[in-house]
Amino acid sequence: MPAPDNAPAFYAALVESVEAGADREALARLFAQARGAAGGMAAAATPAVLRWLARFGCDGAPAWIAGLPEATGRDPGQLALVLRLFAEGIDGLMPAVCGAAPRCARCRLTRDCAWYNAPRAGSRSRLPPGRCLLREGAAALGDSELLVVLLDGDRGGEETRGRAERLLARYGGLRALAAAPAAELAGLQGISEAAAVRIAAAAEFARRMLAERRAVGPAVRSARDFYDLYGPRLRDLRQEVFWAVLLDQKHRILREIEISRGTLTASLVHPREAFAPAMRESAAAVAFLHNHPSGDPAPSREDRELTRRLAETSRLVGIPILDHVIVGEGGYASLAEEGAL
Repeated sequence: MPAPDNAPAFYAALVESVEAGADREALARLFAQARGAAGGMAAAATPAVLRWLARFGCDGAPAWIAGLPEATGRDPGQLALVLRLFAEGIDGLMPAVCGAAPRCARCRLTRDCAWYNAPRAGSRSRLPPGRCLLREGAAALGDSELLVVLLDGDRGGEETRGRAERLLARYGGLRALAAAPAAELAGLQGISEAAAVRIAAAAEFARRMLAERRAVGPAVRSARDFYDLYGPRLRDLRQEVFWAVLLDQKHRILREIEISRGTLTASLVHPREAFAPAMRESAAAVAFLHNHPSGDPAPSREDRELTRRLAETSRLVGIPILDHVIVGEGGYASLAEEGAL
């Protein structure tokens, strides 16, 4: 655990790890809300935080937690939030970095973690990055591991890892590396022409994907607007489907995303999954729509309870809900017009 002289660097690594898995603007809003919050560091001594500290061999975890504000010069409320986000995550924002199933690829503290560095048979750290990607998904890889896959596919060994780390160090990160011309990359020692082409193609793919996502649709101002746009697509479905519609600052549609597809009578929706796309894509607002296969758009008790939970999450993450519209046969119901939002 950090001594007083290096606690600020330790805290910075914590925040960096949290930011790697969540939207920074949303985090800034949460930090502002947590500043000066009642409870201070006492609120951070949760079982999940203590479990995480135990992985670092911290025997006196409560005392260490209590001394962290003085060592870092940070607000206790914000510190408690960072510790809990790191160890517990939060619905609608991010899963835990160091939870029961740690996401070590997103952690900036693995160098000092005894749990991570302990030899384990079949450890994921022993898998080549390409195999790890297939087994656990691309999000499980760190920046250098993703680059290893581009450089050498599934065969990347220690030599390729070294090349990847040197390449990231040379350019200072993925963003500058993605802007480098392929001819420039191919001229670097240890980077083949084929590898340079793959890196440039991956960077251009990402740029075009982001440009495609930024294409905006019409502005919506009312539940009737949502019904006119989406009613024909939702009203005849035989299953209950729940959508999130992402909006920009002018309430123009960025895109719609299916969150849940249920049975003829029910659709299970968790606020975490409902807000995840809006958090991930930095939407300024969100609207929710779902259909009633029965044809009657009148909100059920479950619909009202879900709206209440969504409204609570909205206040927590700082993304307003424009409406929750229920589509039926020839009509709709608006929870916003009923005053439920």
